[in-house]
Formats: sequence, C-alpha cells, structure tokens
Amino acid sequence: MKTSLFNQIIKEAEEAILTQNEDGSFPGGHNGPYFDPETPVRNTAHWIFTLTSIYKKNQNPKLVSVIERAVDYLKGKAARPMNATFYCRTNPKKDFTNGVIGQAWVIEALVEVAKVFNRQDCYVLAENVFLMHPWLPKLKVWRVVNVEGSYNDYDPTFNHQLWFAAAGSLLKESPLAQERSLLFLNNAFKIIKLYKNGVIYHHTPFLPFKWQPNELINKINYLNKMKPLISKDEELYKKSAGYHAFNLYAFAILKQSFPDHKGWKSSKMIKMLNACRNSAFQTMQNDNKYSYPYNPTGFELAFVFEELSEDKSFAQFWIDEQVKSTAVQNGSVMTRETEDIATAKARLYEVLRLKNNYTINKVS
Repeated sequence: MKTSLFNQIIKEAEEAILTQNEDGSFPGGHNGPYFDPETPVRNTAHWIFTLTSIYKKNQNPKLVSVIERAVDYLKGKAARPMNATFYCRTNPKKDFTNGVIGQAWVIEALVEVAKVFNRQDCYVLAENVFLMHPWLPKLKVWRVVNVEGSYNDYDPTFNHQLWFAAAGSLLKESPLAQERSLLFLNNAFKIIKLYKNGVIYHHTPFLPFKWQPNELINKINYLNKMKPLISKDEELYKKSAGYHAFNLYAFAILKQSFPDHKGWKSSKMIKMLNACRNSAFQTMQNDNKYSYPYNPTGFELAFVFEELSEDKSFAQFWIDEQVKSTAVQNGSVMTRETEDIATAKARLYEVLRLKNNYTINKVS
C-alpha cells in the first residue's frame, strides 16, 4: 500500500518530538560508521530543519514551541561553550567541531528558521559563525575554527568544504559569504577528481601538484592520494560511491543559489549524474555502510535529480531504493541496518528540500 512520503516524515517528526530533552536538544548519535560520540548539536540542527520545513507547509502551531526550545539550545552555552564555533563531537583525537561540516549543518538549520519565522537573530548567528572561518584565497577553502575560537588548518575533506560552501550560499544577505561560496564552486569544477565512471573521488585534493624540488614530500603525498584513481583500491572506491550522492546533494543546493553557473551543464557534472544511472553504481550502494544506512543516498539523489536533471521519475526510483534498504515495519524509513539510529532518523531532514510529491510503500 502506498502512502505519501511527506506524511511519513510528519509521523516520524511527531515521534521525535517526544524525545526532545529538557534543554531543547534532541539526542545525539555517533556519526554513523565512524563511531565518534557526538553532542546533541548536529541532530538538533537536523530536527530544527525538519520541523521548520513541516511548519512552513502546514502551519501547525504545536511545532513553534518545540522549534523555539531547540533554537535556544543551539544559541546557548552547551552548544557554543566559548561563543565561537559549535561543539559537535567529543572524540579527543579529533577536532570538536567536526571540521567545517559540523558548522555547515547548523548554519543551514538556522537560516531555515530565520526565513520561516523571520528570526534575524538566527540569521546573524549563522552569518557570524560562517564568516569567522578564515578563507584561504590560494586554495579557495576555509580553515577550521576550534570551539574556543583558535584557528586550525584547513579541512582537507572535499565533501566537508563543499557542504560549507553550500551553507554559505544560503546566506543571501551576506555578499562576502556569497562571493566565497561562488569562488569555491568555480574552483571545485576545476579540481574535482572523478573515477572513470564519474564517481567523485573521496580524497579529491585541494593542493595543486607542482614539480618543484623543494616540494618532494608534497609530491609523494599527492601521488599517494591519487594512486587509487589508477589502481584498484576497492575500499576507498566503495566509500567514494557511498558519498557520491552526499556530494551531489550539496551541489544541488549550490545550483539553487547560483542557477546560472556554467558548471551545471559541464561534462564533469553530466558524468557525475550519469554515474547514478549505472547499474554497477546502484549495486555498490547495497551492503555499503557509507550509503543507505548512514548517508540517505536514495533521498539525496531524489533531490539531486529534481534539481540538477529535472527527472522526477528517477527521483522516485531512488526514493524506492532507499525505503527498500532502510525502512522498518511499523517504524522509521531510515533505521534498518543502521549503526546510529538517532542520526539516521534525524537525517530525514534531507527529504524536506524535495519540491514534488512522492510515495513510498507504507511502513506499517
């Protein structure tokens, strides 16, 4: 029996509200397959986006206080203990901000609240956190800012920087944020590395490769990073395939912000989209811990094909694939096989950017 995907999201949101903590936060997870214990910041931001998007559509007044309490948590000391960046994870071997992507997730939620509820305070907070990250003009990336406000090196993970650029592009009243996000996007189409089938290489490097005698170590490191593109590193390819939709989703957000950019019709973008039509790629999503059980690949690609290809039928195909993989009878559409139930449920927020109505096989 078919049911509306949006109705399913409403049902799961109502259940999630019952888990909201006294301080307004929602339960944190452990970053899926990485098992890094997380504070409630990330999932609270995701649920704020979901609940705000639902309110935008149905004007349910019962959601307002829930959202306000969650926003108060993000604005408070627990989430920003030193009034700098958001405190996202607790693993002492890693930064506490989750690079720049932990900040991107909060920024997109705050911007959504600012738009729907005319909360200028939320917009200002999102803008301030974004702009406190130093921009490196030569590499066209952002440095990480630690929770106490000190500067770290730039975040070397391509999808992190891509999502931070996407978050910056949402700051429509901020010319500097718009400018830097566009500069990143321009550069991304130049540097992005693809496997032969169009899948984005997970370790796409930002450092250019220059044959200079005093850069021997850099050359060795660069060649070691690029070797999997020409060799058969199956584990890294599987990870790259699991993150392909996640990358494309961020590109789709950037497309909404910069609709006339020439990159959307480039050969690289066409190749990246065509990868998703490949049966081998579709098979690679199965039994892939970085795909359906963590990154909601099917829901992400539905938005991607709406925005980057205007292909509603293929969007429905990917929604069906996600539900087949992760839906639980009488439960969530995202929790079967997942290693992080709290985060998997919260990541349903990615569905709320879909414009069209879609159906799923009823989860009951």
